[in-house]
Amino acid sequence: MIAQYALEEAVGHLGAAIMQSLPSDDQIIMDHVKAAHAILTVVSRAQRAMTPAVTFRCPICAETAVADRDLDGSPICPKC
Repeated sequence: MIAQYALEEAVGHLGAAIMQSLPSDDQIIMDHVKAAHAILTVVSRAQRAMTPAVTFRCPICAETAVADRDLDGSPICPKC
């Protein structure tokens, strides 16, 4: 889960750099940033797709839900 979080953070930071780039920025460097963003986006989506969903009973709302996992691997209730 930490690896997925790190990938998503890297994608976010690279995306922010792309959004804040200016035409005067070095285009060779920005091309590398865009390529890295594209590669990490594909890897992040593929890893998320391979992570199985978790069905659990939430201790707060007592609903049975399918949820993503937190950084420590514990399920997160989508309703709470």
